[in-house]
Amino acid sequence: MYLLSSYFCQETINAWFTFGILITIIKILVPLIIIITSLLPVFNALIKGTMNEFVGSWKTIGLKILAGVIVFLAPGLISGAINILVDSNIVNDDTKLCSACINSPNSSDCKQAREEFLKEEEMEKLYQESISGSVNSEDLDEIDEDDNTGNNNQNNNQNNNQNNNQNNNNQSNNADLTSKIQDYINNNSAGGNWSVYVKNMSSGEVVNINSNNKMISASVIKLFIMATAYDQISKNNMSNNANLQSNINSMITVSSNDATNAVIDSIPGGMETVNNYNSSNGYNNTSLNRYLGGSRTPENMTSAADVGNLLEKIYKGELPNSSEMLNFLKNQQVRHKIPAGIADGVVVANKTGELSDVENDSAIVYTGGDYVIVVLSQGVDSVSQAQQTVRGVSSIVYDNYK
Repeated sequence: MYLLSSYFCQETINAWFTFGILITIIKILVPLIIIITSLLPVFNALIKGTMNEFVGSWKTIGLKILAGVIVFLAPGLISGAINILVDSNIVNDDTKLCSACINSPNSSDCKQAREEFLKEEEMEKLYQESISGSVNSEDLDEIDEDDNTGNNNQNNNQNNNQNNNQNNNNQSNNADLTSKIQDYINNNSAGGNWSVYVKNMSSGEVVNINSNNKMISASVIKLFIMATAYDQISKNNMSNNANLQSNINSMITVSSNDATNAVIDSIPGGMETVNNYNSSNGYNNTSLNRYLGGSRTPENMTSAADVGNLLEKIYKGELPNSSEMLNFLKNQQVRHKIPAGIADGVVVANKTGELSDVENDSAIVYTGGDYVIVVLSQGVDSVSQAQQTVRGVSSIVYDNYK
């Protein structure tokens, strides 16, 4: 039925338009011709005055007139038969498809009507296969669920547009700051790739420079290991004992790799649990792929936005043991990057990361207009110049929010 209906409308709509005109002509001309030709003997008899011929032709004339009536009614009968043979719901769908597509084949209404038609065609096919036992009924449920999802697309798109507009407003409020940071990096970065994320905790304004790009995390990944450990403690999956506290302290304040690996091993499930924590909390660009130290293959990865979002949750006290994690960060001993770009006496809670061609730092800065800042780099040509770039970016942001 679907193929027949699709053929009548979707694939040959122009042919049907021509066919309709032809049928109309036939309905008018053919019966007229038959009736006229059948009356010719009558006219002939009247002219010759031989009514016997007229009478003799009466039976033939009647049959021809009957044929004309049948020809006149035939298209209507055929149309009715088609409507009976083709399911009424499909005819209605095809009518909708024709109406949407005949004048504007590329319009959104046409595309929506075509998608609905194809969805029903797929449902019919799966239904027939389910009857024969060649397909599971679960497949029908999946198609139906997809259809319901499609019906919500318009509302979702409207919500997304509103969110995008709000994000664009935040971006425009920081256009000057974004430009200053980008220009500074371009002129002082010592090569490589750079990513920056800044968020003002009071206004919610955000600066994004490649902040969703996956970057080599180096020791910044230790923030996510710490958060996972305290999450497991809150679920009673591990004990918050003195040894663990000592290892977390060393992992954060002096970035000890040995202490980090000990924390990973103390977490039930180890690296897999850390990665499950990341994905379940929306840190989709962050992955712990190896122990710290030794070979760099494969690299541990993160993004500036992931790090910034985690620091924001710690700042707001939204994570288990947020105050303990914040104290470790405030006691950080490695202070030559973001903190060095800020005035003395300002409280900074930060976590750094560095490798031979990587210079990273991330921090919560308490200025009264508190903010989170994350600067990540990789593939840099000069470590000392890259460190200076991080300090410079930190100074630009601090001057903007102090």
